[in-house]
Amino acid sequence: VDARIARCSPLSAEVGDKVELTGEVVRCQYSARFGTWFVTVLTAENLAVWFGYREALDLDSSITFRGTVKRHTDSSTQLNRVKIVGDSK
Repeated sequence: VDARIARCSPLSAEVGDKVELTGEVVRCQYSARFGTWFVTVLTAENLAVWFGYREALDLDSSITFRGTVKRHTDSSTQLNRVKIVGDSK
């Protein structure tokens, strides 16, 4: 999974922009420190996004979600205020 994420690009949206994306859940890890699940999603356009979410999401499931761009890193984009609008397992 780390190798796939390293080959991805961050989202081209500006910080503060609202986006809606569809992609595959490739990582979902619980953080006891923050009391939330950190979810990483890869899109068909080879974009990597990650966000905190209140519950675990199934790995390898396809989801559609909306969120606000919080920041960019070298190979991914962090979102906040994420809402899941559709999923297919």
